[in-house]
Amino acid sequence: MIIALIALLVLAADQLTKCLVGTNFQHGESIPVWTNFFNITYVGNTGAAWGLFPGQNKALIVLSIVTLIVMFVFRRSFAISEPLQKTSVGLILGGIFGNLIDRIFHGQVIDFLDFYWNGSHWPAFNVADSAICVGAFLYILTAFWQPKSKVPPAANQQSSKPPESAEIATSQK
Repeated sequence: MIIALIALLVLAADQLTKCLVGTNFQHGESIPVWTNFFNITYVGNTGAAWGLFPGQNKALIVLSIVTLIVMFVFRRSFAISEPLQKTSVGLILGGIFGNLIDRIFHGQVIDFLDFYWNGSHWPAFNVADSAICVGAFLYILTAFWQPKSKVPPAANQQSSKPPESAEIATSQK
């Protein structure tokens, strides 16, 4: 349930922000938010994150759908029990759905978060891209950093007393 809620929140935030940019900006228009660091810039992206694989919109639609199907079919084997794991999967699903909707209905993804520093420019991205990256990072993190299993105290402690047979043998001497 929490996975679906997180996915829906990401999807809503992603679609709302893209709608705001798409209706209030011209393609290529840029507004500085934080001088020499961050702009909101309307960019249409027919490729993957960071502008990789430009013009591959149809292939990325297929890849997104296949990924969603695989995640659904194998969901029980992913061992998603920890809250951080559930959060990560919700972020990934929300991000995939957000960009998939854009690809299907607009033929491209709207990117608008535009960061740069000292002349180095990071390709524009969006809420869905951020959710996918953060979700993937958290999922990988949880794969390597698992909380210690909770073993009942009785099973974890060894008695300092010798076994009964040893007590009987020593008392008979």
